[in-house]
Amino acid sequence: MWQAYGHNGNGLCLVLRKETMLGQTARGLFPVHWCPIEYDDRDAIRQRVIRRLHLIQQAISATQMAETLPPQALGMLVAGCVVQLVLGQKNVAFDHEKEIRFVRSRLLQELVPPEGAGYRTVTIAGKRKNKFVLPLRYYPEFSIDASLPALLDHIIIGPSNRQQETQQEISNLLSQNGLGHVQIRLSNIPYRATA
Repeated sequence: MWQAYGHNGNGLCLVLRKETMLGQTARGLFPVHWCPIEYDDRDAIRQRVIRRLHLIQQAISATQMAETLPPQALGMLVAGCVVQLVLGQKNVAFDHEKEIRFVRSRLLQELVPPEGAGYRTVTIAGKRKNKFVLPLRYYPEFSIDASLPALLDHIIIGPSNRQQETQQEISNLLSQNGLGHVQIRLSNIPYRATA
């Protein structure tokens, strides 16, 4: 992971408090929530998809929609319900990542997002992508405290030939921003420069 994300010895890992993120809910005109990633093997995700499709079938059969729903609308409904399920799943071998995702409702895309939020073009592994970005701050209108003091647990300094200097720089930066209590750890993985 450090090889992919460590930026050739200059990488940091910000470890956030999972419980704090998942314990918060959002209500208001801009519905957002934290979505945990499920770590399942192939059979488990297959069963989850089958169950989701069965629930969709039950819901449609119990209403008048069954006879009037156009095939295209049915396809969009199934895709919206199942694709999100699959995207929120990873193989159980990656359980150590303990990843969660920030999810924005696509039903209300036209609403004005909170100040500072919006789509940004970012480069990931050399590829440009459009990502929705939410600033780390307190959102009183949605009962979400996404500020760094609330979420940041500790920082890991990646493999580097200048870990001690980086540690001092990060320590100074944290102190200047009222985060002097945040623990800094050094990765024990040997540094290997990328070509």
